[in-house]
Amino acid sequence: EVKSAFIARQLKLEQSPMDVSMATVSQLISLTWPKQSQHGEGLLEAVEHTMAAWCDTFTAEVAHIEEADKKLWLVQQIEMRRGLSESMRRDLLRGLLCSETLEGFLAKKFPASKRFGMEGCEALVPGLEIAVARLGIHGTRSVKIGMAHRGRLNVLHNVLGKPLGMICAEM
Repeated sequence: EVKSAFIARQLKLEQSPMDVSMATVSQLISLTWPKQSQHGEGLLEAVEHTMAAWCDTFTAEVAHIEEADKKLWLVQQIEMRRGLSESMRRDLLRGLLCSETLEGFLAKKFPASKRFGMEGCEALVPGLEIAVARLGIHGTRSVKIGMAHRGRLNVLHNVLGKPLGMICAEM
């Protein structure tokens, strides 16, 4: 309810609906129509849903996509975001911790070496783990990953399973 009140205040919906600008209404309708209208949601519920999908801890840029069907598909995927199971959250945390631990180890063990660490790319390891696992589920037998130096050692060890001893011996 607090979130609803905040959104209503931001959109000046506590005033008469006639006071809300046409541009605001038009933008809201373009973001939420027709999905919310099919579910019988009112304007405030549609705004809350849109805010939850686009203004939380994750967002995406889709304005540059020119093909309408591709843009619509991506928007639908973002807006129907599902919650993560306890098991999946645990797996994601494990991937992040493994990645961070390896970064710390390499920084201490090889302080003078260029490591091209994961700073700013920490979610890459669990993201790639999920992608590779899903590819396997769908029958993919081989995956080739081409990447720049940034995070490569971490991906080699935590995603592709290269032994840490081999990585350290090559440095």
